[in-house]
Amino acid sequence: MAHPLANQTEVRLRDLKEERWITIREEEIPGFKILLLQVLKPAQFTPKLGRSARSFEGMLAFVGTGEGVALLPELFLPPQPAGLRYVGTDCALWEICAVWSKNHADAHVPAYLEILQRKIEAAAMAPATSKQVPGRSVQQTRIARSK
Repeated sequence: MAHPLANQTEVRLRDLKEERWITIREEEIPGFKILLLQVLKPAQFTPKLGRSARSFEGMLAFVGTGEGVALLPELFLPPQPAGLRYVGTDCALWEICAVWSKNHADAHVPAYLEILQRKIEAAAMAPATSKQVPGRSVQQTRIARSK
């Protein structure tokens, strides 16, 4: 069953206030639910929280089964899975930073930074999906919903 807003190019978050929101389990990404509450605060509603997944892919799987909607930064979205549609929102821009201790960096840090760099470069090649902020390009936040 298609979501009524699935064919929009962008939706206002306040138009999603009656939706059930899929989140990430607290032990997987501590603070994710608090971040979601803060992001939705300007839309002047408290989300109805639904299922919690172990990963972003798990969140999208719940969306695909009609469990609710999910709000994810475009940077973290995999290629659009069959049956789902990524839709832009009027969400405030997020600035995401990679932070690590020079004294405690391990072998994973360079690999992680390389992945981030590739994603940033790919995003720079797709300006239509980015919002411009002076001095840098920031990825739009997308809502995933079932088609």
